[in-house]
Amino acid sequence: MGANGHQLAALALAAATGAACAVGSIEGPPGPPAGLRAAWTDRGVDLAWTDPEGETFASTAIVRWPAEAPPGGVDLEAPLLPARRVGGEGIVVYLGTGARFVDAGADRCQGYVYRAYATDESGRLGAPSNDASTAAKEGVAPWGEPPRNVSAEAIGEGVRISWGNPAAPTDHLRLVRGVGEAPLGPTDGHLLIADASTRSYVDAWSGLAAEATYHYALFACDRCGACEGEGARVSFTTSASLEDPPSDLELELEGPVLHARWRPPAGGWDTMRLLVREGAPVEGPDDPAAIRAHDGTEAEAAIPLATFLPTTAVEPRRYHFAAFACQREACVEEGARADRSFTLLESLRGGGYVLFVPHAVADVCADRTDLGPARTTEEPGWWASCERDCAVATAQQLSEEGAAAADALGATLVTAGVPIDRALSSEFCRARETAAAVAGTAAVETRPELTPFVHGEPRCDAVRWLGAGAALGAAGANAVVVGHEGELEECLELVDLAPLEVAVVRPEGDGPHLVARIPSEAWGRSP
Repeated sequence: MGANGHQLAALALAAATGAACAVGSIEGPPGPPAGLRAAWTDRGVDLAWTDPEGETFASTAIVRWPAEAPPGGVDLEAPLLPARRVGGEGIVVYLGTGARFVDAGADRCQGYVYRAYATDESGRLGAPSNDASTAAKEGVAPWGEPPRNVSAEAIGEGVRISWGNPAAPTDHLRLVRGVGEAPLGPTDGHLLIADASTRSYVDAWSGLAAEATYHYALFACDRCGACEGEGARVSFTTSASLEDPPSDLELELEGPVLHARWRPPAGGWDTMRLLVREGAPVEGPDDPAAIRAHDGTEAEAAIPLATFLPTTAVEPRRYHFAAFACQREACVEEGARADRSFTLLESLRGGGYVLFVPHAVADVCADRTDLGPARTTEEPGWWASCERDCAVATAQQLSEEGAAAADALGATLVTAGVPIDRALSSEFCRARETAAAVAGTAAVETRPELTPFVHGEPRCDAVRWLGAGAALGAAGANAVVVGHEGELEECLELVDLAPLEVAVVRPEGDGPHLVARIPSEAWGRSP
């Protein structure tokens, strides 16, 4: 606590306990402080005065009122305490001794009236001092001359208004827009910006009408909202109609998202439309065979990569894009165009696929099916054992070559940047170990519907349900499902999946859709 704080606390206590003193010994309240004056400094409002003389004087109280709420009556019989509200909007900002105080809590955008009172030892107030007033501190930093090189030009996004540095520093810059012949003031029209740090602004086409003249005015303002009156001015007239198409459509793939960006025409439009069609160019802005990927004010769109299927040797695919400018649903017939195919690897990097994989080659030991299925087994869990000593082993295990091949497939997926966040597996050890190798850091979850013999016949409905999307985890990632040769083919209507051959399945509304089969040899090694 500073010196003033200690004074305030001590004098407040004196004011609160003064009633216990012998009032009869006090001749009367002290006279008022003299010569109260107030002035702004960097720290706040600096207040100075002359304390009255006499034995009855104990302290000075200063009350502050906002200029728009003049001083009200203060009860001279009631003791004042720091921060107490008195006399309408007044507040006690000081109670202490000394002939100077800085009101650091004053708002520089506000004008104030101050009044000082002398108190005696019992806390009674004497007559008030003169009033000391101070106006708002902040003032407009005028430009003197308007900003240099003020201009308005059409660019792809809209009308760009540019200007040079003001002749003198200013806290804020107000840019307003209006139509008609009436001159614009700082509070007229439509406010676009209130920022002194920029030297240009783009007024988007979506907010402008065709064949209209817009007037722009810039004003220097202080942080309290007061602005100089002249301003700098420029006008711009938009084109009469939508005549020019967008241009320069670019497609950029970033992980699971395809970004489409294009340059809009010079003016008059209110909506950008992006259409996508597989296998053929888009036939105009209302092509019923195309997908409407974007309808909005932005000249760009972010489309999930899962929207598109990859091109393969069996099913080559190419997607055609076209961006159109529209006004009230009427669009220019010509558009900015681009086309693109997506490789299987690009699609897998985008996520949303289920990779069905038969476990790697396992020719070590043999399954003890004679021990029975889960419901009637003589040795619970025999099928999940990873014991490789065939003298006591109860289940078939991966060979060294099979384990190495599974590791190689997993390493290839990691190197290729294919995200996998979920791994589902048969309960057999050979399937679990394959899933762990292929799925990298994803935890392996065993599923009975992927485990043959032990839990009965293959549960194809459940397997197809996994392929229809139930196996997937987070958006932008893939899932690995490891089962057994013969079992997966039957449920997914495939033929002769080899060990570690990957069936890439994309979930569709009507179930799993086979996108591609990747032989183990295609991953650069043999199973």
